[in-house]
Amino acid sequence: MKSRRILGVAAATALFTTALGFSASTANARELAQGVSCDGFTCQNDTDVAYRVESIVTCWAPTGVPAMSSTAATTYVRAHDTARVIAACPTIIMPGEFEQQPPRLQPDGGFTTEPPVWKPGRVVAGLPFSADHISAVVAE
Repeated sequence: MKSRRILGVAAATALFTTALGFSASTANARELAQGVSCDGFTCQNDTDVAYRVESIVTCWAPTGVPAMSSTAATTYVRAHDTARVIAACPTIIMPGEFEQQPPRLQPDGGFTTEPPVWKPGRVVAGLPFSADHISAVVAE
């Protein structure tokens, strides 16, 4: 059972890595304002003033099942500089499960059945997957 779960996580991770590679190779810089553009998780400002870029970041968690979410991100790009879009992706708590315990050998040679033990679900960190840049305005 555990090997299937590991195989599922490995397959999902490979799929995510492949998808990330394709999205990175086909991404185009999007100009949000005159002289301000973003490509993936990097924004470039070629103007003489600082800009505030608003983005929606899609997050993915390697849980073995599709687990997508999104979060807002605000990035400040100084004049004639580049900045990385940073997103606080939420964590996902996987469901817990009862784990059956092996039978216990008694002194008389018999076995007793132990009750199942509750194993809480693991916490999986969300990872930034893609960014949709909404707007760029002059930062105040």
